[in-house]
This record gives sequence, C-alpha cells and structure tokens, in this order.
Amino acid sequence: MKNIKYYTLFIMVVFSSCHIRQNYTPENYDFYKTFEHELSKSTEGQLPENIILLIGDGMGLAQIELSSLAVNGLEEKLTIEKMPYTGLMKTHSLGGKSEYTTEGQTTDSAAAITAMATGKKTLKGRLAVDKDGNSLESIADIASDFGWITGVVATKSITDATPAGFYAKAESRDSHYKIAEQLLNSPIDIAFGGGAKYFADKQALIESRGINLVKTKQELANANSLPVLGLFADENLNETAPEPIVYEMADKAIDLADATGKPFFLMIEGSKIDTHAHRARTHRTILSTLHFDMAVKSALEYAYTNKDTLVIVLADHETGGLIIHNYNGEISHQWTSFSHTNMYVSVFSYGPGAESFTGLFDNTEVFTKLKSVIK
Repeated sequence: MKNIKYYTLFIMVVFSSCHIRQNYTPENYDFYKTFEHELSKSTEGQLPENIILLIGDGMGLAQIELSSLAVNGLEEKLTIEKMPYTGLMKTHSLGGKSEYTTEGQTTDSAAAITAMATGKKTLKGRLAVDKDGNSLESIADIASDFGWITGVVATKSITDATPAGFYAKAESRDSHYKIAEQLLNSPIDIAFGGGAKYFADKQALIESRGINLVKTKQELANANSLPVLGLFADENLNETAPEPIVYEMADKAIDLADATGKPFFLMIEGSKIDTHAHRARTHRTILSTLHFDMAVKSALEYAYTNKDTLVIVLADHETGGLIIHNYNGEISHQWTSFSHTNMYVSVFSYGPGAESFTGLFDNTEVFTKLKSVIK
C-alpha cells in the first residue's frame, strides 16, 4: 500500500487576513481496503429491485482526492472512484430567512436532504417541510408504500439532518426529541447511528412498536429481526472501537434488508466528514472519508453479486473549500473556509438506472430519478 509520506502535505487555513500553517504528519491507514473487482456499465432500461444511497456529508471532490492520495498515491483509486458512471450535482438551497439561519443560498444539510429526499427546495434548517410549512413526502415514504424495506444509517445522531430527512417532518432540524419520536412512529425498518439520549424517555414506545433495540457492536452482530434500532452513542459516534464503524453498520443493514427477500432502500451516511472539514482537521477528514469509502465497498460487493441493485454515492454539499495544489511535483492542500460552499459535488453510480445519474443536475432531481425506478 502506498503511503502519504511520498508527498509533502501541509495545511493552510485561511481566516480573514491571517494565514495559519502547520505540518501534516503521515498517518497509518492500514485498515483500508478497496473494492477489487472491475465494474462494468449496466444495461440501460433495467429497473433496480434495491437502492443503496450513500451520502458523504460535506464530501467534495477534493476530499475524495486527498483521501486517495493518502492511501494510494497517484497510482490507484478509492472504491468510489472505480464506479463506472459519474455526474455533477448543484447543491444550493432557497434564499431568504428562516428561524434557523440567515439569508443566502449556500445550503445546510437539512435543506440539502430535503431537496434530495423530496424533490423540493426549502429554507435551511427545515426537514421535509417546504418554505410555507407544508409537509413533503420523501422517497423513503414512497418506497415503504410500495412494500420496500427502508433504512437509514449515520455516524452522528440518527436524528441528525441527513437521516431524519427521510422520515421526519420538522421546521427545525434541532428538534431532536420530536424527531426521535417521529422515527419510532415511522415505517423505517432499520436505523443505526448515535443519539441514544433522545430516545431515553421513549422506552415504552419502543416496546409497544416491537422495535429491536441494540446498543453495542456485539448486539448489532446478533440482531436478526426487524424493525431494529441501533443506538451506539449518546450523541455522535467516535468512529473508533468499541463502537461499530460505518462500514460495519452498512454490512449489517444490507444483510438484514436482504434477508427479508423484499426490495429495499437504504441510505448510509458518512456524517463526520463534514464535522472534521468544518474544523480543517485533515487527518480526521481523511479517516472519515476512508471509513465511508469502505461502506461504499460493502454496497458494491452486494451489488456486484445482486445485479438488480442500484448504488449511488454523492454528497449533500462541500465543506471547507478544500483545494489541492501541485507545485513542481510537491502536493499540498489548503482549507479556504470553515463553512459549507456552493461548489458542485460529484456523483458516482453503478447498477440498473445508474446512467440517469450522469451529467450536471440539480439536487432535487435525485428524488425524481429515484421515484421513477421505485415500483
């Protein structure tokens, strides 16, 4: 395995007129494994029986490239980069004011996931609710109505914006306790992540709904019935043992959905790519991206042998304004922001229907494209 030591990486964080530099110390990424098979393009016109949507929160193209350099140098690719179909996606939200944030069209995760999950733009901070306060139907709602198994996986709280956008209707993404109750009353069959503190007063509801509650990595491994709720941290996961890593949760979610014999829709989020990019934490951003890439590997390994499965990988927005430079063969990188940006994000796909996720399109079209293949 190639090592990032072949490159001189440094962080240049730009804040106002102050330039802060620090040396980047190479890290050990020996845990990382890439997808080994060659992926061919699908036959156009086929419809998928299963859909696995993987979202790297804040994962721009530069985050992918920097992570690839960290483990592969310039010679090889991450699993994400091996997917045969590619596209670009616009990420802006509605302008104007909401109670959650100030004016501007650079999105947050709530408005972004509302666009992708429901096909409608909204104000920042809102989940599956339009600018006038009307509830919106999500792609997971539609899949459930057609009898599909549905599930969400995240490395932050399972009530956080991205997973919640598939099952909750809320004017504020910060309404975690109300969002938790909506999850328990939703048709979602599989939910893995953090946020245990938001469910602490809901044990009676969990029991009355017949939900299998798991709290440890071992209990996750032993889980064999649906609906299942995995809560592995009070708030956000730490991405280290003894908690399950995102690719381990992805493996289990896919196994449980597959065992039902029904078509399924799963959303799997690498939530903390965004968290670390907000703080210009280069190593942690790379680590979260590599963990997420291994979740993509899990999805592709399933799709490789189950040809009726569509796998889509994208981001809700870019975070940090990350730029990679190459001056006379010396590679460096620069964080230009501590916030989200309006950069286009890349989209990668494989399986039946993947050809529709190419070219340049708006984030609302994710819903339209998915809805067209769910029958």
